[in-house]
Amino acid sequence: MDIVIFIDNEKNYSYDEDMFHDIAYTILKDEKINYPYNTAEISLVLTDDSEIQEINRLYRKMDKPTDVLSFPINESKKLSSQILGDIVISMDKVKSQAIENDCTEKEELAFLFIHGLLHLLGYDHEVSEKDEEEMFELQDYFFDKYFS
Repeated sequence: MDIVIFIDNEKNYSYDEDMFHDIAYTILKDEKINYPYNTAEISLVLTDDSEIQEINRLYRKMDKPTDVLSFPINESKKLSSQILGDIVISMDKVKSQAIENDCTEKEELAFLFIHGLLHLLGYDHEVSEKDEEEMFELQDYFFDKYFS
């Protein structure tokens, strides 16, 4: 399977591009995800708190910074396109949450990317407690799988 990740990193943050590909490949190839295409396209934006706050305000009507935003192309877990959508991650949040969560910035960035990618695949923790449990279990599973 080919994974194409278009990374917008205008602020020149440090990151491991292979990590994003490895995580996406693992998630899309895992038996728990039914991904019917041979190629997956993801857009990833690495930005700061002020830019993600503006995006959050424009698209979610929430005038505050957040750690990760996802904009899926598909509207459910039934995927109809090899283009999955956009993930936006605040690197300011990566740094502060790494300290709060007592982990490395790489681990926090991976965790947020996994969270965003699961949203692109149709998982949504805001729908119900059952959906939240399912998504967070998968999130932890893939994080542990990558860092074990």
